[in-house]
Formats: sequence, C-alpha cells, structure tokens
Amino acid sequence: MEEEYKQLNEALDLIIKELNENMNNKNRFLVLTLNDTFSKLPFIPLKRGTYKIYRPISQNEIISIVLDFYKQLDFEYYQIAKNIIINKNNNISIVLYDEKNKESLPNDSEFPKYSNDGSKILTKYEDFQIDSYQKPRTIQINQGKIYIELEGNIQDAYVLAHELAHVMNLNPNSYKRRTETRPLFDEINSVFIEYLLNDFLEKKGLITEKEKYSFIFEQYKRDKKIADINNLIIQLAKRKEKNGDIKKEDLKEVLKKNEYQSNDSILPIYIKIISTLKRPLMTRYVFANLVGTYLYSIFLRDSKKAFKMQKDFTNAIKDDEFLKAFSALELGFNFESIAKLAICKNQQLKIISKKLNLTNEKEGIEK
Repeated sequence: MEEEYKQLNEALDLIIKELNENMNNKNRFLVLTLNDTFSKLPFIPLKRGTYKIYRPISQNEIISIVLDFYKQLDFEYYQIAKNIIINKNNNISIVLYDEKNKESLPNDSEFPKYSNDGSKILTKYEDFQIDSYQKPRTIQINQGKIYIELEGNIQDAYVLAHELAHVMNLNPNSYKRRTETRPLFDEINSVFIEYLLNDFLEKKGLITEKEKYSFIFEQYKRDKKIADINNLIIQLAKRKEKNGDIKKEDLKEVLKKNEYQSNDSILPIYIKIISTLKRPLMTRYVFANLVGTYLYSIFLRDSKKAFKMQKDFTNAIKDDEFLKAFSALELGFNFESIAKLAICKNQQLKIISKKLNLTNEKEGIEK
C-alpha cells in the first residue's frame, strides 16, 4: 500500500505542475471553476435502462446524412465538408474505415497503431491511449489526417459531424499549432454541432425522441465523471501542496467531503484512477458540455443569433483571442458567467429527466 500512495503523490505532483507551471492564470481559473461547478450538478442514474443508438447504416448513407445536415445548416460549412470528404482537396483529410478494411490501409507512420490485443489505438505524437469503449475510434495526426473507424450504425454520423466541426473555419496548416485557447475551447463547436445533428436525425426519422434525449444524457454522464474525478484530484493536489504528501487519512477525508464511499476497500480504486491518468484534467469536454448546451438553448429560441455567435466564437478561436471568445458568446470571464452556464445545463437536465423517466435514486453508483 505504501507503493500505491507513492504513485498517487507522484501523479499529484504532475497535477500541481500542470496547474502552476503549464497553465496561465486565465486557463487555471477556468479549469478550477469549471470542474468545481460541473461536479456540483446532479447525477441522475437511469431508472428504466438506456436508449443507445445502434441502428445499422452504411458508410455511404452516413456520408450522405452528414452532408445533408451541413447543407441545411450552413452552405459555407457544407462546401468545406464536401471538399474534405468527397473532393479530398483540403489539407485536412478524413479517412473512413471499418474492421474489414482496417488491415488493407497503409501500415505506415501516419496510420494509427493498435495495442497488442487490438483494443486500443496508440498515437504517434502523444503519449496516451484511447480506450476501446470510446467507439467509433478517432485519431488526429500531425499530417492533417483524421482516421475514423466506423461501427456501421447511426452513431458514426455523430463522429463524422463532430470531427468535421473541428476544422470548420480553421487554417488546416496550423490546426495542430498549440495556442492559448485551443486546449480548453477546442471541443465546443463540435458539441454544439452534435446537438444540432441530434435534432436533424430525429426530424428525419432516423432516431426516436428517447434516443435523442438519451444521447445528450450519455454525454452528460461521461463529462460528469470527468468533472467529478478532476475535482477530487484538484482538491488532493491543493491539500498536498499545503500539507505535504497525501496519506490514507487525507484521501478518506477528501472522499467523505465529496460524499463518496471512503471505506478501505474502495481506496485502491481511486488511487489507481488518479495514478494512471494519461491525460489529466480533460476539462475541455466539461467546458464544451456547458457551452454547447448554452448555445443550443439560444439556437432553439433564435437560430440566427446562435449561429452568428458560433461563427464569431470560431473566428476568435482561430485568432487565438481568449477574452474575445467569451465576448462572442455574450459571456464575461467571471464566476457569474460559469454559473449562468450551469443553470442552463440544470434546466436541460430537468427536461431530460422527464423525457427519459429518470430518478434521483442512487442506483448502480457509489457516491
């Protein structure tokens, strides 16, 4: 057990370095505030099962659906999408493949490498792995290619639309350039686009209403887990910074404070989660969930306004203008604006709760 706590403290040292050395003041404020705020939102487990979308659909149908979606959304975006997928004359290209033709693709330095058991993709330029449950598998690489492994069902449409949204109005030659805004803002456009595609698919009769709301809820559950563990890590890191190495009593106290189980048998699980994180503090997904929901709520009331905000926001990100990105969303860089985003999310959760017959009972979770 002593070795486990050594690993835990080494992992927390990396978090402390990340917060204090690798982030500027604006990014650090966002990371701390967003994770704390999102972790306070309710966890509502499903009462009557899930409505995951697995309807079979071909690759050509997926491409047609996504291009039709972008065409009705914005003709400029449609042209970009068509250039990438059909004409393939953009510096950023998307390669679609499935399990059958995976082995026939070029086995060179550009192509994603699988782990020995075939369940994970290993990237060339970053030291992390993408777990197999995050299907369809996607990977972005330095040469400007995005590989998407298709599952052969309607979920492929979400992934393709999501990846296309990443490159709309961005300079392909500088897409991988590290900027101040990109680490935290990069998923917002894609999540907003997913919301709009979700409505488009329901209107086309390709998914049901329950599947539409279930998609949003599954996103929320994923990002809630990210925020919850991030918040625990940040609290432990601050405690270590103040009082020295984290010991058993410290871990139990922080878990109790956050209303998690803290008996001795559960501690190794938290230690392992924190100690083995390959990509600590993935706050951009938490941020995107909040801002995507906020933009979508505006879109439902005034689609033109929301889309103008989205384009102004995209241009601010392209220009690496941190505060301008907030202004484009009619938000201030302060606690009040983050609270505004959380209130909007909470309102959406109430709607989802009614649509999916959710309950506040803590079924199947330990918290």
